[in-house]
Amino acid sequence: HHATTRLALLGLQQLNLHGMDVFDLGTGSGVLAIAAVKLGGRRSLGIDRDSDAIASAQDSVNRNNVTDRVELRSGSISELAPLTAQVVVANLTGATLTDLASLITTLVASGGHLVLTGIQNHEEAAVTAAYDVHARVVWRGIEREWVGLALRQRAPARTTKARPH
Repeated sequence: HHATTRLALLGLQQLNLHGMDVFDLGTGSGVLAIAAVKLGGRRSLGIDRDSDAIASAQDSVNRNNVTDRVELRSGSISELAPLTAQVVVANLTGATLTDLASLITTLVASGGHLVLTGIQNHEEAAVTAAYDVHARVVWRGIEREWVGLALRQRAPARTTKARPH
């Protein structure tokens, strides 16, 4: 029912999730992990520090008959490294997204996408700046004071080897 969840769902709908693996960081109720597979994702993994949230999310996963495609874990986002997914969705706070930008971007497979929400209008510039070196904005949604972004991971810089003459 919250604007940030609606923006995350809209952001996911901007992407072709068919056959993609998705991480849902700070999964909470699990609604985004569930939606990702319902929108065509191959598998999704939701992680949250709150074990009560994980228990509630598991109930939702069971009721939506996606237990074979949605995995939930209690723990920290940093525990996912060195795993990657083609799509990473994070409905956190703008400050948390900014602080964790370098970690979150390592979880995205090359050429993959991020969906970031939980960003208040006044936090958008800081969040965008934190991710700009790693990804470019491909979609932006607004609902009242909230902003949602979908970003595409930038290709790694190519290095050229000098050839002897």
